[in-house]
Amino acid sequence: MTPLKRKYKSLSVLIILFLISIPVFVSHYVSESGTNNLFQRIVHRKEMANLTVQSNVLKDNVVLVKGENVTTNKCRLVFKGIEDSIIRLDLYLLEFDPESAYVQNISKEDAMKGFRMGDSEYQLISVNRKILKLKIKPTAY
Repeated sequence: MTPLKRKYKSLSVLIILFLISIPVFVSHYVSESGTNNLFQRIVHRKEMANLTVQSNVLKDNVVLVKGENVTTNKCRLVFKGIEDSIIRLDLYLLEFDPESAYVQNISKEDAMKGFRMGDSEYQLISVNRKILKLKIKPTAY
């Protein structure tokens, strides 16, 4: 064989090995558990970003979305927002006057300690511009 043919033969073998190794490494990377977890977290984040939160009462927690109302223990609560660490709520007492809103301005510090509205006591879990989370504390009469 001439040196030129030997050079092309060895070069073609290297190219073929390189082309075979690419799919092997890609399949190994995709099948590795660390990258699968990464892809699953990315998909989960995208799903959570598209999730819409609705105001709701779950067990002993209340989730209030700004502008929506929730009825709990003969009261209707409407979260109006937070401004300068003051949480603004409208309280409707359904037994007395279901049409009138009683405006409640509660400081964030007082809400963390706990506060009473209507027949229930609440404690702040978290708050931001759009969502207010409260814990319903058991009341002793």
